[in-house]
Amino acid sequence: MIIPIASETYIRRFPLVTTVIIALNFLIFFITYPVMTRQQKEYSRVQFKLRKLEYTIFIRNMDSFPEIAEEGVEPAIFADSIHAKIASGEVPLSDEEYDYWEELNNKL
Repeated sequence: MIIPIASETYIRRFPLVTTVIIALNFLIFFITYPVMTRQQKEYSRVQFKLRKLEYTIFIRNMDSFPEIAEEGVEPAIFADSIHAKIASGEVPLSDEEYDYWEELNNKL
């Protein structure tokens, strides 16, 4: 009953529906948790490879990044600037190196 009009009975029963909902939540969690951790590890691995590749590209082509070459640049700005310049084609890369970078970038 949505709107209680009369007083309900005071019979205490075992909360079966609540227990089933809690059990289903535990079951769904234990099924999805391994998948989630596996995806997180894969994401971290791909992100590490991409950042490593971008850093080596930066080291080889420091002339293309004059705003980053000076000291005191925050790492987040550093990574975003390298990523943006590679994506726009301002950094000279070989075809296979750019394809590898693009493959890693698309996985993220």
